[in-house]
Amino acid sequence: SDIVIENAYKIMKLLENKKSNVAFTLHDSIVLDFAKEDHNLVREIKDLFETNRYGKFLSTVKIGKNFGEMKGMDL
Repeated sequence: SDIVIENAYKIMKLLENKKSNVAFTLHDSIVLDFAKEDHNLVREIKDLFETNRYGKFLSTVKIGKNFGEMKGMDL
């Protein structure tokens, strides 16, 4: 959980002065309230989330209009 919090902070700093923001964390996930105009940041956010003090781990990205209707996204 420490790694998720550390990476959520990095992502929060990246999103400063943007419309998108970190909504909450859930177990090993970070949920974003994401604005369409910030779409160019998705790959950078994924890279930030995957990189941690122990190296790099794989993650997935899901998108949807609400939390219950998210679908996987290939990057």
